[in-house]
Amino acid sequence: MNSLSVVVADDHGLTLSAVSDSLEVNGLTIVARASGARDAVGAVLEHRPDALVIDLDLGPGPSGIHLAVSLREKLPNLGVVILSGYSDPRLFSSSLPAPPPGTVYLVKQQVADVATVVAGVRESVQRASAGGPSTVPAVELSRAQVQVLDLIAQGLTNSAIAAHLYITEASVAKTINRIAKRLGVTQGAETNTRGALTRRYFELVGNRRQP
Repeated sequence: MNSLSVVVADDHGLTLSAVSDSLEVNGLTIVARASGARDAVGAVLEHRPDALVIDLDLGPGPSGIHLAVSLREKLPNLGVVILSGYSDPRLFSSSLPAPPPGTVYLVKQQVADVATVVAGVRESVQRASAGGPSTVPAVELSRAQVQVLDLIAQGLTNSAIAAHLYITEASVAKTINRIAKRLGVTQGAETNTRGALTRRYFELVGNRRQP
């Protein structure tokens, strides 16, 4: 396959440089580096690349998935790779839209080498043109359980979570027990369940989420 043209977008400067440089060294042509949502949109529309490699969390404003959905409407064959610290995009926001068909979602903590990202870029381009499925990971939690886990990590008490979600404290307690079971958090006399769930949460989001 000929060298593919790529726009890389990430609001973290060091990550943006590292990903862009690594992809370029490995045979891809980086036509633009974008440090935010507005720059990413402008770069893609100007250069019309084969693929977009974008972080899910771009700071204030639309997410990487929101931008990918919008840009795919304008460029139907645009390959999309979401390179994110979030093991499940619902941990970033429970109201995200579905990513465009053919999207390749890579979790940064699980990417062993740049070859994985290069392969993801090539795969995303093939999927976009062929209408292939997306690969988006998900933890074994419902949307409601994801919301409760997020609120636990923010330090909210059961009563505060109940008020926030308009449910009873008993429902919150039952949900927390189900979350712990799903995530393999052992409950016992020597285990603080809320503390263990908070640690597990930050493992899943790559320690980047700010409460």
